[in-house]
Amino acid sequence: MGATTRGERVPGLIDPACVGDTFTEGIGPIELVGTSCVRITHFACRNLGDGDIERVVVGRTVMTLAALETALRQIEAFRAGLPYLFAEKPEGAAN
Repeated sequence: MGATTRGERVPGLIDPACVGDTFTEGIGPIELVGTSCVRITHFACRNLGDGDIERVVVGRTVMTLAALETALRQIEAFRAGLPYLFAEKPEGAAN
């Protein structure tokens, strides 16, 4: 993947507070929030040293179902080496 700035990938995207990264190894429960949003729980693993592994919640993301669908399409495009997909699905596009 070539290096690009965020503005080239997502026109108008700004990051004034330099939001930090959170390392996630897995996804826990996905819960419906209201009628059109989901809450996704993220976790990281911690080895307790005695052979046991803990899964520690490191964050939660709340997003619309439409944004989740776009994220899934973006993951497929990324894995196929395709460019960034914008949030809006083109008119007449199949699911």
